Amino acid sequence: MKNVLIYANEGRDRGLCHSVRLAELLRAEGLSVFSPAEKELPGASPLDRSEAALADLAVVLGGDGTVIRAAHWLEGLEVPLVGVNLGHLGYMTEISENESAEQLKRVLRGEFRVERRMKLEAVLRWADGHEETLRAVNDFVLRRSDYSGAISFSAEVNGVPLTVTEIVREIMFSLRTSAAPG
Repeated sequence: MKNVLIYANEGRDRGLCHSVRLAELLRAEGLSVFSPAEKELPGASPLDRSEAALADLAVVLGGDGTVIRAAHWLEGLEVPLVGVNLGHLGYMTEISENESAEQLKRVLRGEFRVERRMKLEAVLRWADGHEETLRAVNDFVLRRSDYSGAISFSAEVNGVPLTVTEIVREIMFSLRTSAAPG
């Protein structure tokens, strides 16, 4: 590992203090540190999206939304992400801010395993016949563009149509888990 990308959420990391500390730690370990060109980080070299494949690892500081934005920024590249949670509750950011320096050192020593995450793809077929392909890391939300009338849709998984019962069951499961107490 030689090149590390730091993708920080400036709203969560006020003054980028934590990101700068991690960049210093990485440079002290002899690594080159980069940040996306549009997200300037003191002590990190700017990296255009076209050069992102140079990164051997991406350290993402923020919450789940930041991880999703970083994954979209790195889409199509084989760059592993490690998430540092600077938010409240993070499903995709497993490392807390307090333990980030020690956990990052463990990653640098090779003490980690890569978990491959599934990505979702949706094809929207509009009434006028044109199609639009969308990709997501976490989920898609279906809603009407206005509040008149019902929404009509069908769903497939790997080309196999889902029944109305399966769609409703998944919606109910999603509602139940997202509204869980605590």
